[in-house]
Amino acid sequence: MKLFYNVIALGLSVSHLSLLSVARNQNDAAPISRELTDVDYPEFRFKNWDMLTSDEKEILGILDYSLSTWSSPGTAAVERKRFSELPADVKGAAEDLGFTEKQWDCYQNHYSSYTWSELIDENLSEFFIRLGWTRVAWEDRVDEAPDSQLKKEWKALTSNEQIAARELCYFQETWNKVNFDEWECRKEHYLDYTWEELKEDGIDQLFAVLGWTEAKWKGLEDPPETASEDWDELTIEQHVAARKLCFVKDEWNGPAYPTFRYRAWKYLTADEQSNAEILSYTETSWNNIQTLDTEAYTFAELSETEKQAALDLGYDQEVWDCYVNHYSGYTWQGLNAAGVQHWLVILGWDSTTWKDGANPPNTEIQKWDDLSIAQKTAAKELCFIEESWNNVPLNDWECAKDNFYDKTWYELKKINVQQYFLTLGWDEQSWMDGNFPATESKDWDALTKEEAVAATAVCFEKEKWDGPKDFYPAKRYHVWDLLDLETQTAAGVLTYTKDSWNSLGSSHIEDLSFDELSTEQQVAAQKLGFEEDTWDCWQNHYYAYVWDDLEDLNQVANFQVLGWTEESWTTGNTPEVWEKDWSDLTSAQRDAATKLCYFSETWKKTNLEEWECPKKHFADLSWDGMKEAGVQRYFETLGWTEESWDGPGTPPPTEDMHWDDMSLEQHVAAMQICFTKSEWDSAFAPVPSPTSPVPSPTSPVPSPTS
Repeated sequence: MKLFYNVIALGLSVSHLSLLSVARNQNDAAPISRELTDVDYPEFRFKNWDMLTSDEKEILGILDYSLSTWSSPGTAAVERKRFSELPADVKGAAEDLGFTEKQWDCYQNHYSSYTWSELIDENLSEFFIRLGWTRVAWEDRVDEAPDSQLKKEWKALTSNEQIAARELCYFQETWNKVNFDEWECRKEHYLDYTWEELKEDGIDQLFAVLGWTEAKWKGLEDPPETASEDWDELTIEQHVAARKLCFVKDEWNGPAYPTFRYRAWKYLTADEQSNAEILSYTETSWNNIQTLDTEAYTFAELSETEKQAALDLGYDQEVWDCYVNHYSGYTWQGLNAAGVQHWLVILGWDSTTWKDGANPPNTEIQKWDDLSIAQKTAAKELCFIEESWNNVPLNDWECAKDNFYDKTWYELKKINVQQYFLTLGWDEQSWMDGNFPATESKDWDALTKEEAVAATAVCFEKEKWDGPKDFYPAKRYHVWDLLDLETQTAAGVLTYTKDSWNSLGSSHIEDLSFDELSTEQQVAAQKLGFEEDTWDCWQNHYYAYVWDDLEDLNQVANFQVLGWTEESWTTGNTPEVWEKDWSDLTSAQRDAATKLCYFSETWKKTNLEEWECPKKHFADLSWDGMKEAGVQRYFETLGWTEESWDGPGTPPPTEDMHWDDMSLEQHVAAMQICFTKSEWDSAFAPVPSPTSPVPSPTSPVPSPTS
């Protein structure tokens, strides 16, 4: 798992073997020019025997390795030969394992089979000279090492001798021929060292390459960027340093963040919900993490059916045990074997409290903000984040609330959601610049299947994607004389008169955002069906917002399409586009205006008494004309088809129904085309006509025309 090194802020101090011990020698010669070998680190060579596949072990048989010689680098006979000296079948086996000639000669043979002249040609002789060799000693050697240096333990070498050894692809464990099981670097990566201990052993140089300083290590400053970067994002120099600290790619990156687990139930696909139910989840237990008994089991303890459901959801054993179980199902010894026991120690656990659970540490009742830097680091290593640590319901997570729009492009990658934004047309540059892709102007129903899946993965659903325009404030667009007394009273609280109500944009109240209304006015707006987001879009069209707030709402792109810039917005210099008629706007401009809750009549500020909707209920439009006006779907809800509207087809049953006999969906549809109950019942009820369909109270939808 990714190790965040500032756990050292705890000040733990344990004296262990170090990777690069340095015996400071005041008489040391001048440093060697290169400090880190540029030969790629062969990660596969330093895998434990029991981590090898059967195919890899078969290859090692050809190389004449045994468990003993593989686990103790420098002890196998094959390593005394350079790559070019290997028999053809052995050379082929080495290549199948993953070695290149350069890797073999450096990490396996350490150039010991080269002649002195070859060492000079390869610019390697200076490192052997630093280690005590001369041409004569090299050419006359019987044993592989002179008494002077190569028989010393690593920590007895001077700093320049260690640098020279590193250039020959040695590090402490391979120099001392330490068995894999005893590699200190491999076990802890020096994370329990103080900065002083790192410095004493010379390891601070490697951490410095990774961006660490003493202040960062002690938790006085934020960790470097490498602490949260994936392996593939490190530079070559950082890769080398990380490898010298015994990291490999999978260990550095850690378990993959299970994005699907942190989407609220309603954002899961049908298949995901089905697999979650096999794991005994309900909507309630899914949305409230750490409340289901199944989460107390390790992956190994799940039934075969449950394991398959978890795999189908996207888990594997490592991800489940870390992100779902947080290793709570492990024994104390098992925690040590998994390499996470020390993180629990930092959080206050010990073998006794872990076993009986009777006296848990204080961290168990602390909120995230109350944890120390080191404790937060430990919690992260156990796959907690702030929301999961605080048991925040999924509906309140930023996916559900903000859809990750406040994240950087890199942060999207870290939490495994960048792929969905790529599907939606974003790339790094457009994300940084706020240039919205074409999908942002599409209605939900116009998205492709892949785009809809991606949008769902980042917690969008149809209503949320389409935004406030899918709320249509029908009451607001009824002429004053058709309003009931209660609605007129609420409008009066908002300072409307008959004239200002019917004349859109003429009342000063529409210049205010919802937050700027008085408490009494907000209550009145709610009686008209508005909430903060719908008022700000349909009434104010975001004019009360500053430019930065528009960016937070992802509306800047729409205003830019309509000619605004930050400067013109600030100075109030209205673009020429706003003088055009709706029909003269480009399709892109109409799409942008629609996102700002405009449609033809509101764009032109047409007096309500002149609207097509309240006057004729769109009855004089053709079927295609209704589609262009954005109201065809309401007529479909009321039972109309193209044949029954334009042709000789029979009108739908709703044309013979009283208002109270219609369904909720039909009420909504009728309201969207400007019918009220009294108007509907007076127009229909026994006799229908291809003149009018139906809507109703409750939740409005998008607007007419658009």
